[in-house]
Amino acid sequence: MRFALIILIAVFLSALSGAEISNGQLQLEMLVTEAVKINISHMDSLGKEIKGQLTLIDAEGFSTEIYSNKLALELVSEKSEIVWGILNSTQRLDSTSVEKSEDLNLRNRFAWENGKLTIIREKLVFEDKYFSTRSDAEKYAQETGYPLKQVQSIPMQNARMRAVADKGKIHYLQLPVEIRCAGSISFNGNEIKYHNTRFLVKQANDKLQVTNLVALESYLCDVVPYEIGHEAPTEALKAQAVAARTHSVSLLLMNRHLDDGYDLCQGTHCQVYKPGLPVPERIISAVTDTEGLVMIYEDRIADGVYHSCCGGKTETNQAAWNGKPIPYLQGVACCSELDDLDLTIETNAIKQLDTQTDTTGMTSWEKRAASWERTISRQSLASDLKVKNLHAMRILSRGNSGRILKLKLIGSNEVTIEGEYKIRQALGGLPSSFFYVKNGRRTSTATYTLPEKITVKGKGFGHGVGLCQVGALRKARSGWQWRDILTTYYPGISISGDWLDQQSGK
Repeated sequence: MRFALIILIAVFLSALSGAEISNGQLQLEMLVTEAVKINISHMDSLGKEIKGQLTLIDAEGFSTEIYSNKLALELVSEKSEIVWGILNSTQRLDSTSVEKSEDLNLRNRFAWENGKLTIIREKLVFEDKYFSTRSDAEKYAQETGYPLKQVQSIPMQNARMRAVADKGKIHYLQLPVEIRCAGSISFNGNEIKYHNTRFLVKQANDKLQVTNLVALESYLCDVVPYEIGHEAPTEALKAQAVAARTHSVSLLLMNRHLDDGYDLCQGTHCQVYKPGLPVPERIISAVTDTEGLVMIYEDRIADGVYHSCCGGKTETNQAAWNGKPIPYLQGVACCSELDDLDLTIETNAIKQLDTQTDTTGMTSWEKRAASWERTISRQSLASDLKVKNLHAMRILSRGNSGRILKLKLIGSNEVTIEGEYKIRQALGGLPSSFFYVKNGRRTSTATYTLPEKITVKGKGFGHGVGLCQVGALRKARSGWQWRDILTTYYPGISISGDWLDQQSGK
């Protein structure tokens, strides 16, 4: 018996979810919110609630128009409406197979094929065994050797949503539901107001999930100003636009939100994205002037990773995150005078950290990122990391950027911390791990005694890999063009506008 026949997801869900290519542009599905109950408010330009129009189109294609100040969405749930299964395999489908399908569980996945980004339609094949709870499914997966990431919820075909409008008027719709709005709306009291856009409401386990569809170029207009600043010089804005566009594509290829029901999130896990706010014309121009351009390395999309400030030199990708070395992410000098200074050597790192940073033309956030000091309580540090009688810190290794990659805290016992991010988090959330103990006596080349109040002196902000935004700003102010900025921080890359498979995902 194939119980799967009872719990197949409607094909309508696949048709509306995931990225698509429309009018030559890549359309992304962005997470808006996820909750048991979702409240929608219509707003005017001043943030005042007004009566507006929403058009809701459900899975069966029925359209409902609602005029309301507010709308509350809730999942009409039955215990039998959510089951859990073990994803066994996936089968790639061509457009003909998708069109003929009436009862397939489908999803989209990104791939890089023949030098282009391709959207692949897949049929999900589950084990012929289903569970009423996630814990039961995970127990079975552990017993049978399946990775836990293959445990997935499978909504019933007829999952429904209740929409409660003004005066308690109720509408029932079959999920997924597309929402089209005239005017501005916000979700669950969020300050972000979305204007004249499309949304999808789907079931995500026992919650409702709202996503919105946005063109890649429009998405970048709401990313660039919050990553490098809207007052940045034009050439720096263009460099950031191309880097962010390239990074977006590489994030899609990671399929990191493949099982979550959307393409990208709005936070630093992907890129900082703040839709609904006014976008300065110079931001729009920077995105438009570089429209569709990405960085390519050896016929494959590059990873346009970036950070706030390197502190002098950028870091290698393998030092920051382990993994295989990437040729264009092997670290470069941000300033030519540092070409021959080896920051892996402790005395050279201290020399660079003690060198006064030229802050001419810098904004306040650039200055804070370029050079900083922090005070750390030795007692708190010892308590947090469980080091008894903590009295010394030994730097075991530094990377190309001078960032500490491995250090040891010494007391009655010893604790070793490895990894740039783990080190700065362990020491109270430092801007970077490029620092030394300013008020600690060096008893050997890289060992510092620790006073009760530890003062660390550092430079840089972030992981240090790829484009240094402070460096890009400095170069743009000095007359550099955006292409030269990018080829400096990503040596060996080329710029291309021919990277999107226009026939895929149809």
